[in-house]
Amino acid sequence: MTVMSRSVFAANGPVRVNPNSCDGCGSCAEVCPMGVFELVTISEEERKKLSFPGKLKVRIKGNTKSMVAHPEACIACGKCETLCHERAIKVEKKTPVARA
Repeated sequence: MTVMSRSVFAANGPVRVNPNSCDGCGSCAEVCPMGVFELVTISEEERKKLSFPGKLKVRIKGNTKSMVAHPEACIACGKCETLCHERAIKVEKKTPVARA
């Protein structure tokens, strides 16, 4: 587990983690072939920003959340989104560009 100063509330690139839904299980970090995610310990200030269900998850599961640490590496494969049992991850699918 890494302690980082970057906010878990940042919206990065093609993949986003909803910190209110994430329970910090780490399955996204395990399944990601590109190493896009990192588990971080959230600060007291970030915990206060969470919704009531988000605060409950922190209280029950601990102060860890998944964050998008390397958005530029995301290939939008969707493995993380499919595996997330909390539905906390959304991946913007890449759309093909029509050629003229």
